[in-house]
Amino acid sequence: LRAKERIASIGKILGYAAEQGVARSPDYTEEMMRVAMDLDPIDVDVLVQVYQAQSRILSSSDGRVLMDEVNDAWRDMRPRIPGFRQGDLESVCAKLQSYGLVTRVERNNSKLPPNENPYALLPKGRDFVRYIKGVTKEQATGPAA
Repeated sequence: LRAKERIASIGKILGYAAEQGVARSPDYTEEMMRVAMDLDPIDVDVLVQVYQAQSRILSSSDGRVLMDEVNDAWRDMRPRIPGFRQGDLESVCAKLQSYGLVTRVERNNSKLPPNENPYALLPKGRDFVRYIKGVTKEQATGPAA
């Protein structure tokens, strides 16, 4: 099942790259495919949830990580996976960070409890989700982003 999901993700990445044309280099598309091969479906699910909570922050900040906004988004829409403990989520986020898809940000103690570590979506993480979801630039800037 995992292999089928990975193949489907790679197919979506290739389809998206073909649809977008020369918007990104072939090397970037190849990098997205390598990432897709290494991520488990649960990793992708967590990344998609972070994307849904934070893509607007990243777009409005010109790709910069804004600590306070990320802390707010993490507090309000932290990724939730049934049966996942906090340590499991931390492990997945650390894996996503190793690929440059998210980054851990400083916790604002007035917004999050002491043992909560917020993660911010990075431009590469946003791109990866768009590749596997086939999100066009118009869709990304519209109300359904």
